[in-house]
Amino acid sequence: MHFIPYQAKYFEACMALFDENCPAYFAENEKEDYATYLKANQDTYMVLQNTGGAVVAAYGLAYIEEMNRARVTWIIVSTSGQGAGIGRQMMEAVISGAREMKATAIDIATSQHADQFFAKFGAIEIRNIKDGWGKGMHRVDMELKL
Repeated sequence: MHFIPYQAKYFEACMALFDENCPAYFAENEKEDYATYLKANQDTYMVLQNTGGAVVAAYGLAYIEEMNRARVTWIIVSTSGQGAGIGRQMMEAVISGAREMKATAIDIATSQHADQFFAKFGAIEIRNIKDGWGKGMHRVDMELKL
């Protein structure tokens, strides 16, 4: 399995991934933001399909040239794929992509429910905003230096 560029035909599958991960990893009020993001950022979003063709993971990676940094966005893994190495494969793709962009670091905005996943790859917390994504869903800003 390998990541492929997002296309509009994956919209419903990505929205289903969001629903699977809500409210455990995303606040319900973020759903509209995710839908808007998918429609506006098709050139920077990637999806992973399993052998049956189902979308099991997705992430966005953008380069901020003036800061020489990359930003990972809307990283989602199907609940059925969690613990199967898909997250590791995704982070390897993110890190590789950011290095290809010549970024010096990756900015990550996550929640208190996923920050330890990113810490496994060397990301460190730089800010924590209580209820930053919604009630009970704290925003954790992290940095992964390359």
